[in-house]
Amino acid sequence: MFHPTQRSWALAASWTTCAEFDDEPCRIYKELYYTKDIGENWNYMTNYVFDFEWGQSTTAVENQVEIPDDRVWLTRDANNKKHQRGSSKMKWSVDIDLYYSDDYWKTNVMALEQGNTIIKTPQYMFVSCSSEDMVHVKVFSSTYRSGFTNLKKVYMPASAKLTTTFTLMDTSEEQVFLFLENAGRGTPFGSVYISNANGRYFSESLSNVIKGSAVDFERVTSLDGTFIANKYSPSKSTSARIKRDQA
Repeated sequence: MFHPTQRSWALAASWTTCAEFDDEPCRIYKELYYTKDIGENWNYMTNYVFDFEWGQSTTAVENQVEIPDDRVWLTRDANNKKHQRGSSKMKWSVDIDLYYSDDYWKTNVMALEQGNTIIKTPQYMFVSCSSEDMVHVKVFSSTYRSGFTNLKKVYMPASAKLTTTFTLMDTSEEQVFLFLENAGRGTPFGSVYISNANGRYFSESLSNVIKGSAVDFERVTSLDGTFIANKYSPSKSTSARIKRDQA
């Protein structure tokens, strides 16, 4: 992952192998490294890492919001001493937390307990946090105006409370389009929600949007503020049959 403003800086993660553990039991986990010379030299940061992002933002630089170029965000299981789970289908974990560091892990700050994944754009950062059942998630957000540090829980309509995952669709219009699989895990659709300017208060924009391998929701790049979505609508015969069954 290259730095947004420093062209020769990058982050990279690497899994350990059993060959690295000569005098102790094998442990497979993900380590995080950084380089400042386009990969000629790599420096170790920390281990048991899941997600990671540079803290800097081109939008913050353009608006003269001060963020250290060296800031790195990451999610990490700090107490794990065994194998790290690597499956993308794993449950959310209450053991993974969100941190940031301005000196490549010489010191660090825990920013959010149970923060599992990071989705960051030049304007916004969203973090999914595990609920205690480790199935549903709570979503937190921040903006470049605070250097992404002012993470607060987002406010969603009742239909979105028990979500298991979310997809960030677009942030180009000073608002956020967010897709939630809130129709149940066995259905191929969900709802698109739209936020206010700070990405914290959401209302439903479109229900029953189809999701296959990707969400059928696209921005028309040549027309500002225009989007195309594929929505499921029950037929009249289906609606009539449902009404008869209910009667």
